[in-house]
Amino acid sequence: MKVIGLAGPSCSGKSNVTRVLEQRLTADVLCLDEFYIKDSKKIFINYQGKRFRSFERPGLYNGNQLAKYVKELKDNGKIRFKSLNIKSGEYKERELIRKDFLILEGFLLFYYTKLRRLIDYRFYIDIPSEEAVSRRMARVDRPLSDASFVKIGCKEYQKYGVPQKALPRVIILDGTLSVKDISKKIISIVLK
Repeated sequence: MKVIGLAGPSCSGKSNVTRVLEQRLTADVLCLDEFYIKDSKKIFINYQGKRFRSFERPGLYNGNQLAKYVKELKDNGKIRFKSLNIKSGEYKERELIRKDFLILEGFLLFYYTKLRRLIDYRFYIDIPSEEAVSRRMARVDRPLSDASFVKIGCKEYQKYGVPQKALPRVIILDGTLSVKDISKKIISIVLK
């Protein structure tokens, strides 16, 4: 099983590219958002005299638990686990049986050393921070996190996103390209 990792800022196209790859490669998908620590301490950032909640910090996600499941799937061919629907806050049972590819997706994906070591192909979909904010403002599905992101997202991206691009074996992809073009590039690399 080959593991493909897709990192990048919010609204860079990670989820859309993941859906295309899932179909084209007949892969399973695990999203770092499924490993959000539900009862984690809320983190607030001061910005222009106001406090905004951050959802972009490594301590808010259990990347090591995700790494444990990836390793178990590689070693044993099957895993059962509970994943969190970050929008509803509810857990659901999941079962995966090893396929040729596993796709991991999340903004902070390469931040966790144990997880990074399990990823065979590391892709970072990059867009300018102003573009991420513009795309995020156009969304309507998460108003609380979106309002915070518009104010503090660029700062969090600089602190936690940018360093991931400099890690070994990370391939930077242009997130301003179409989902089709980004997916095609990834597929050409992983099927070489």
